Amino acid sequence: MQTVFLVLDVALLCLWAALLLDLFLFFCHSLSGFNVLEQIYLMRQYNVKTLLLPVVAGVAFLWFGGKAVFELWGYSRLDKHTPVAVLDWQIVERGSRAYILGSYTFEAQGKIYQGKTRFREPTFLNKLAAGYQLDEWKTHAWSAWYDPKNPECSSLQKLFPYKNCVYALLVMGVLGYFTGMLFRGRF
Repeated sequence: MQTVFLVLDVALLCLWAALLLDLFLFFCHSLSGFNVLEQIYLMRQYNVKTLLLPVVAGVAFLWFGGKAVFELWGYSRLDKHTPVAVLDWQIVERGSRAYILGSYTFEAQGKIYQGKTRFREPTFLNKLAAGYQLDEWKTHAWSAWYDPKNPECSSLQKLFPYKNCVYALLVMGVLGYFTGMLFRGRF
């Protein structure tokens, strides 16, 4: 069932990318003073293979850019931190990886809040390796990062999404290259 949803998501992203590319081309041509109808006619001369590379790059940019923006938003909203009392630690296996889950309480703005964090990094190959790390973590003093506007949104781990930001920038460069090649007629 998840495969069906994945295929539908990819198809929807392709449609959005094609629509955004068409709008981008339309506005670029209309702002540059060219006759829009003439440019649309010239676009019909391109074959599907010529337009496929910019469309695929556009879809990839929407995917990686969306992930980067979402994770940057999550990172930036966790502005404040405060000491916590960790109540419970668990080791959760998901697929072939093991993760550590921490339950905690903290005080913010005069109220007591509870939270849970599934640590994204580090991941472990099995429960035994996670157990060794957990024994070390139990001795640490922890702080919770939380959103001052909504303290219920909190985490023990605040990671900057370097990987997704770099991927989005790389794919944006590829999209710019193929779109530039398309406009210059070098395909």
